[in-house]
Amino acid sequence: MNFTDPTNTVATVRDLLAQKRDKKFAAGVLQKRGMDEEDARELVQQIFKENLSTNRRASLGFIFGGGLVTAIVLGVFFTSGRLYYVLLPFSGIAFVWGLIKFLTASGYEVEPDSDVNLDDL
Repeated sequence: MNFTDPTNTVATVRDLLAQKRDKKFAAGVLQKRGMDEEDARELVQQIFKENLSTNRRASLGFIFGGGLVTAIVLGVFFTSGRLYYVLLPFSGIAFVWGLIKFLTASGYEVEPDSDVNLDDL
């Protein structure tokens, strides 16, 4: 493996993390291919943290979107007395789903529904 191409190295580490779900294994593969032990561990940890951050940022959209729509619907209800029965459950579900995704986010792979471009990381 050529370590002069950082894009190839990062892609390899992401693939290893997604397939094996083991940071030590991914660092071990990099070490066997000629990378220093400490550098390999740092690179794998950095990519793991980037993946975790990306997944949590994607779930924050659900949390804020669902919470905002819920607040608007409840605000309309309290000011006018009209309750939109269709919007309230969907916005509540979006809020809860985003909260669950945020709390259970994994750093091993980037969720496929996130809007983040993997090439920009």
